[in-house]
Amino acid sequence: MFPLLHARRAPPTLLKKSSVLSPVSSPISTTPHLSAPKPAQKSSDEPKTKQKKVKSKDKTPKTSPSQENERNRIEQLLAKAYDAPITKPPSASEEEMARRYRIGRNYVIGCFERHNRENHELAVKIRMKRRALKMLPKEGQLGDAVGGDGRSVYGKWREEA
Repeated sequence: MFPLLHARRAPPTLLKKSSVLSPVSSPISTTPHLSAPKPAQKSSDEPKTKQKKVKSKDKTPKTSPSQENERNRIEQLLAKAYDAPITKPPSASEEEMARRYRIGRNYVIGCFERHNRENHELAVKIRMKRRALKMLPKEGQLGDAVGGDGRSVYGKWREEA
């Protein structure tokens, strides 16, 4: 087998025949360990120097006077729209109110009729299914065929329905 390669290899003279890896005398990483002593800070004898502040550029884009006037005009329009009183629509005449009443009444009647018609159709389907199941021959009667599993065909459907 080939020996494993490390970032730092020991010189070949130190390698033993029985060991594949040699002990590494110094760590591979240059970052200090957490328990390692911290490096000494600068002495207090040196004079402290003031750090220069970085001047930042103005982040607000400069606008022209015409753009500023347009923005003010839009703000004024929005304020007027927000403060405007709510106007109610004019009340309808007696004839219009009677017409709206008839339309609403006919709508409700139509909804009831549609509901009744749909439920009637479902009830008829259920009754027809029950009658059809009653008309099937009972298990073992004449006309009842025996399936592959030894059960009668119609008896099976009668149980599942």
